[in-house]
Amino acid sequence: LVPVGGHNMLESLAMGTPALTGPHVFNFQVVAQMLGELDVLKTVTTPLGLGQAVESLFKNEEARYALAKRGKCVVDENRGAMDRLFGLICQQIV
Repeated sequence: LVPVGGHNMLESLAMGTPALTGPHVFNFQVVAQMLGELDVLKTVTTPLGLGQAVESLFKNEEARYALAKRGKCVVDENRGAMDRLFGLICQQIV
């Protein structure tokens, strides 16, 4: 919740766990926006909000698993992006 740039939320999603983040995600702004639009990243802005979000996930197993599953699917669907991007760059250079 402090302005240090955020954490890599893809790590938790790739492991099949829900991802929560604070509002300061400037190191991962594009990723955070995409994940938020896909409703697989929950953003909290206060310590109380963080506690409430964690408590909600612990209490609602169905919602927790659904969020984790959607997040893992998004990560899995986007695997290999670096290789595809590198291929496109190489095509432009040649």
